[in-house]
Amino acid sequence: MPLEVKPELPADPNRKGITDHPYWGCFHSQADFEEAQRLGKSYGLDGFTYFPSTTNGERLRYWTCGELSSVSDFQHVPLLCLWSGRWGDDAEMFREALRHERIPEVNGKKIILSYWSEKFNPKPEKLGEKLARVREKVGDRFLYVVDISSVSDEGGAFRKRGAHPPHYVAQEKDLLRRYLRVCDGIGVGDSFAFFKMEKNGRIFNKAQYAAALKMMKEVVDEPEFAGKKLLVTSAMVCHDNSSRQHYTPSQDGTRTLRDSLEVALSVDPDVVVFPEWDEYNENTCLAPTFFNGYTSRRICRHLIAKAKRRPLPALEDEDASVPNLIVSWRKEVSPGEKFFVEVLNVPDGSPAEPIVCRV
Repeated sequence: MPLEVKPELPADPNRKGITDHPYWGCFHSQADFEEAQRLGKSYGLDGFTYFPSTTNGERLRYWTCGELSSVSDFQHVPLLCLWSGRWGDDAEMFREALRHERIPEVNGKKIILSYWSEKFNPKPEKLGEKLARVREKVGDRFLYVVDISSVSDEGGAFRKRGAHPPHYVAQEKDLLRRYLRVCDGIGVGDSFAFFKMEKNGRIFNKAQYAAALKMMKEVVDEPEFAGKKLLVTSAMVCHDNSSRQHYTPSQDGTRTLRDSLEVALSVDPDVVVFPEWDEYNENTCLAPTFFNGYTSRRICRHLIAKAKRRPLPALEDEDASVPNLIVSWRKEVSPGEKFFVEVLNVPDGSPAEPIVCRV
């Protein structure tokens, strides 16, 4: 459970009939929703993404909370995956999204992201037909970014060889071009699919992720698409789930967050997404929890400010007299594995003197 959820706040009277299940990101009240936004801003984030719906009460409520929010300069970006009506009529969801003012725009068009949309739309031309039908109904007022999951190389060739075979790169680049001709950008939303086995554990594969983003960047920069199409990357803490032990990375102190965010920022993307789940027995949780506290906030603020070439102001809610150190370790260690502890000194904008550690 995120530490920032405050159940003592009064519940909204319009919550009747809406699930109170604690693991689906359900906000207890409008005040609780705005607390989450303020926390997000303190991480250096520009906004939240979410799955909208025209049928699900909790998802519909997110739109209303966003409209009523008093937190300024914080954006809301919908993820519309064109999953053939899974959460309502596609055109109606686009129409609902486009009437909201907090969605960021490029050249007067609102950005709409997606998640796993390639898996549900494996033929780019068919996806283009769906988007054309949506635009006929709602107008050409949005930029749609398709999430390309195949770049994670699920066949495992990169993990076996340490590099993508030339024929795979050519094949994948051709697919990326086909998607870019019918969409407004390409992205990778599930960076937790990049992993390797190390010390008998599933560890984030930094080299593989860098190679995948290099492919995407090279295609987006080709003359046909340069300056016209968007590139979206992602970063995360981990993805722990007992039912997914063979194809997602495990938590690894803070290394996975630092590595994935550094790679995600290295290709100068238009948007970086943090895919965060808050479900029982999973953890890609960027928000503070009883396990990781505010370590993610310090790392995100530092790397995001560095990427944007902005000064890093001190946080008002932290005590500058407390040593600015992060001590972390792997969440899961098997019998016989070595127990590694990392100690980080992450700049946080405070005037405190440097801390020296000795073993």
